[in-house]
Amino acid sequence: GPFFDFCRREQISLATLVRAVTARMGRGQQDAHDLWVSLADELYASDRRLFHGLNAVTVLCGSCGHRNHVEEAFGSSEVKHAGGRGVRWDLTGSLHALLRKEALSDYRCDGCGQVGSCTRSVRVRSLPEVLVMHVGRFEYGLSGGAKKVTAPFSYPYHQVDFRNVCDDPRRSVYRLHAVV
Repeated sequence: GPFFDFCRREQISLATLVRAVTARMGRGQQDAHDLWVSLADELYASDRRLFHGLNAVTVLCGSCGHRNHVEEAFGSSEVKHAGGRGVRWDLTGSLHALLRKEALSDYRCDGCGQVGSCTRSVRVRSLPEVLVMHVGRFEYGLSGGAKKVTAPFSYPYHQVDFRNVCDDPRRSVYRLHAVV
């Protein structure tokens, strides 16, 4: 796959990666996502395109029409459960939820100073060679307590198609290599 091709091309040994990631993470208990973030950070200096994509984030004021636009790099995306008993949870629906317009109730517009009149939208500009989707298995309440989501998560078994959510058609269909 692309990860091992990259390691061979950059002459990075698996033993070197393991030592670097172990040193970065310490000896405490970590989950698979923590391991992934440490590994990606270690490789990021060599090739940013391998694991990082680009999102375009726009904040639009409904009162004055002022628009803030910024592009942000991302290394992995977390998909969360929509909540509610019996709600179907799948990769496609979760991606659309990530990109859905969001009302910003306590955001102050830079143009007119009005609070609560802005919306935030995200568009995927480009995707990385290796795309990582982190499934968020915990929901957090207002009191700060965490509750594990036990609903099944469905995903395509062979390939994932992002053509309807990404501006870059060159890299929008992915083969699924692993589920951890």
